[in-house]
Amino acid sequence: MTNKNFVIGGAAILTAVVIVYLILLWQDFTSFINEPLAIDSGHIVLTVASGDTIRTIADRLHEAGSLESPRYLALLARLNKQARDIKVGEYLVEQGTSAQGLLDLLVAGSVLQHTFTVIEGWTFKQMLGKLAQHDAIQHTLSELTDEQIMTRIGYPGMHPEGRFAPDTYHFPKGTTDIDFLERAYQTQANRVM
Repeated sequence: MTNKNFVIGGAAILTAVVIVYLILLWQDFTSFINEPLAIDSGHIVLTVASGDTIRTIADRLHEAGSLESPRYLALLARLNKQARDIKVGEYLVEQGTSAQGLLDLLVAGSVLQHTFTVIEGWTFKQMLGKLAQHDAIQHTLSELTDEQIMTRIGYPGMHPEGRFAPDTYHFPKGTTDIDFLERAYQTQANRVM
């Protein structure tokens, strides 16, 4: 066998090995796309903060044991042009969700909704006390008087009693108490009209 034949034969073998490796890698990637994430407890809550990249999210899921290959998730998001469309928020990821299903959830912005019920007959003080105990509400009003609060929500000079609709409200984590009160006030104002 001449050196030329040896080089050609070696190149052919190397090419065949690379092709087989790429085929196996592609098969692994395509099976990853539809396999469910490793969620044992029924669901997980995933928080995507402002500035998080798909790689940050993938690494966090990997560290939690829910994602075997963070690189594949990042690659899938980039191939589908979803990496830049992920929305900030708190997500409920159910057991059985695939990598593609997770990306679809994050791009749709289907954030977890928290609830708070304003009970009919509550005083303004009672409502504020219960609202201050809610973990998903961002608290900004703790040191203000009733008058200052009414001014902050855009209704200076209005007495707060009876101005907030008794109802169950749904909102994403991080909603401020000001935003909540504005919404409850508007709901009541719309009902009275």
